[in-house]
Amino acid sequence: MDVNLGQLMMFFFICDCISRGCAHAHLGWGTTEYKQRLGAAPVTTYRASLYRSRLDKALYARELWWLVNDAYWRVRGEAKRQMATLASWRARQDSNLRPSD
Repeated sequence: MDVNLGQLMMFFFICDCISRGCAHAHLGWGTTEYKQRLGAAPVTTYRASLYRSRLDKALYARELWWLVNDAYWRVRGEAKRQMATLASWRARQDSNLRPSD
């Protein structure tokens, strides 16, 4: 199995969390395969923002970026899962169509 430095550091991070008695660890945003291989399960998170005025809200417009970024990664992960399902279905269909020797 090929691992890179980032995956190795994530493994040691998880080991350290376990040794400290942590029940949860944030592995960053996005759904990638290496997180699943490490035993991660997705957890829905929520974000709330309160502003004193509309001016304060405008000053913190970057919150909108977080929402868009989060939506992008959720859609990307779902699309990847759907493509994998489609690829496995096509592989099964192709194997059923091949003549037997």
